[in-house]
Amino acid sequence: MATCAVIVCDLMCGLRRSMLMGERVRFSSAVRRTMGKMVTYFAFVVMVCMVSVAAGGIWKIDIYACLLVCLIEGVSIIGNILKPKGYDIDLKKVLNLFGRKALRVDEDISDCITKK
Repeated sequence: MATCAVIVCDLMCGLRRSMLMGERVRFSSAVRRTMGKMVTYFAFVVMVCMVSVAAGGIWKIDIYACLLVCLIEGVSIIGNILKPKGYDIDLKKVLNLFGRKALRVDEDISDCITKK
């Protein structure tokens, strides 16, 4: 349920971004892309749940799979919110930053978000 809510929220933020940036919005194509994402993510989560059950549920990877989907969509939502304001997120630098923070290496965050 949470994954579906995040995907629908991404749809709404994407429609809002397109309207604010003056792009042509076709609701049918936006919904079609969103449904494609839902099917892909659902298939991924079902596959991970089957692997988790086959492994005996020891590692709880099904929870992490759902969190991964929510993280991916969360980054998309943040990007959709910041794009009309002239900011751009470099996902590679953000992931590098999180990795360095997890390993307790100091890193400057100024390169992650740039103003156009």
